[in-house]
Amino acid sequence: MKKSLMLLMVVFCAAPAFAKFVVCEQPTNQDSPVIFEDKVFWTDSRLIDGYNLYPQEVFFKQLLHGNDIWINNIETSGPLSDAWGDYVIFSGGSRGYGGVYSLSEQKEVFRFPVTCVNASGSPRIHNNIVVWRDRRNDTGYIGSLGSDLYGYNLDTATEFAIFTGFSNSLIDQINPVIYGDIVVWVDSGYEGGAEATNITAKNIVTGEVFNVCNASGRQDYPDIYGNTIVWADSRNGSSQEIYGFNIETRTEFLIAQNGYYPKIYGDVVVFTRPVSSQSPYHPWCPLYGYNLKSQVEFLISDSNSVNGPPDIYRELVVWPQSVHGDLNLYGENVEKLQSEAITLGQVKTGTTVGNSGIDFTEKGYNDNIDTWYNFTAPSNGDYVIGTLGSNFDTTLAVFDNDYKEIEFNDNYNCKQSKLTLRASAGVKYYIRIAGHNGQTGNYRLSVINDGPEPLMSDLNADGNVNNHDFAILAFEWLKSNN
Repeated sequence: MKKSLMLLMVVFCAAPAFAKFVVCEQPTNQDSPVIFEDKVFWTDSRLIDGYNLYPQEVFFKQLLHGNDIWINNIETSGPLSDAWGDYVIFSGGSRGYGGVYSLSEQKEVFRFPVTCVNASGSPRIHNNIVVWRDRRNDTGYIGSLGSDLYGYNLDTATEFAIFTGFSNSLIDQINPVIYGDIVVWVDSGYEGGAEATNITAKNIVTGEVFNVCNASGRQDYPDIYGNTIVWADSRNGSSQEIYGFNIETRTEFLIAQNGYYPKIYGDVVVFTRPVSSQSPYHPWCPLYGYNLKSQVEFLISDSNSVNGPPDIYRELVVWPQSVHGDLNLYGENVEKLQSEAITLGQVKTGTTVGNSGIDFTEKGYNDNIDTWYNFTAPSNGDYVIGTLGSNFDTTLAVFDNDYKEIEFNDNYNCKQSKLTLRASAGVKYYIRIAGHNGQTGNYRLSVINDGPEPLMSDLNADGNVNNHDFAILAFEWLKSNN
């Protein structure tokens, strides 16, 4: 039964159990997480009575310091499929019920038509446009016209057709995704007696329809960010691979072997990877990432209990995973995982201008734009970490692998930061540089042994103030005034 009032019910979650941050570890199932900025939404069975599995409730929280909030005037018997801005999309599965919910208005602002298909290719959203798979033109027999694609503009309250099928073919359009003006989907069905699954895209402003992939085998689960489209592909046999497509150059490229459920944001593609004995559809898999810019693959979660597709926004990836017997939600920062190492005595310089982030610190004020380094202590002892010589108001924090904030400093020397880390030999620590109240700029990071406090003008941390420090100061001044 649909409820008429919204109740914000605050529920506390358990502490982290392993080397990722916890989204929610309630002793019930949490599933289908979707993320936008620092908010994660999911379906939850904690309020289900007895053995009534449906409908499920919808919760959300603000990472990393918020509590679970129950939105009790929507319910769903299917997964959440997407979130953007103020909106979250909930689906109805076999019940055919679903819509778009606005957090600020605290109500459902659009309900999908009864012909919307939620079960395969749930609705997706970008900016103010929602897209979905629709069977309104199906004449009732298999493959007649099948499903089509429709869209809805939330600002103008206008529905429009995106693609209404191939004439004289037995092809459905499924799994639509959207970014900007580009909608991507899977053409799935039978043509000439053989199964056909291809990836197609359309610019909904110009009307151009173009082929992304028509290779043999099965192509599925597309996603898109900017000019890059990714999908799972079985052209080379039963083992799935992850492929990409550059819209500008219209070129295809291989991303990873043995992968499934790809999602993309920026330069990072995340995906599950079945172990050798599993089929590509097996739900219990490790989770990996791939950086398109550096062309480096990295591990996100080595557990074989990741269940279902991940979701990613900026540097945060979230996923469902069975750890304590129930299905719970966890997350990781892919910038932390890909962080550059700094060693004792080194100085690292760079900029946070153009970066993104989330406020990971307990004590910092709105320091949400960041960069990360990692430091492995060569021996037990105290180490001094500082940002002296940076040209903006920095904050500095050190975390362990479980995201426990070990040390924090803001404004040690006017606007720069310095802290002392008591470290254990061989342990990797993560250093986060950010800016007070969202400030950005050029930073200078150093790690030295604890001892006499470094001279305030010793910009290269060599224990002396000389022409080398003046050259650094002059260079930074000229750079900041160009």
